[in-house]
Amino acid sequence: MSSAPIARIIAHSAPWIVAALMVVDFIHVAPHGLLAMLNANAAPQVAQIVQPAPVMLAEASLPHSP
Repeated sequence: MSSAPIARIIAHSAPWIVAALMVVDFIHVAPHGLLAMLNANAAPQVAQIVQPAPVMLAEASLPHSP
């Protein structure tokens, strides 16, 4: 029995195997990269939300009328 048919099957399916492995790798690794990007993008926005606005500080320093 010759190994030519087996080699032909492997040669024809190799691109699909590589593509499937790339998809699996992307699904496994991508969430970590996406979370890092989201955290990096969210950090300045969170800092803006946490810091009080100057208008709020000015209103707080005004005397309150009864």
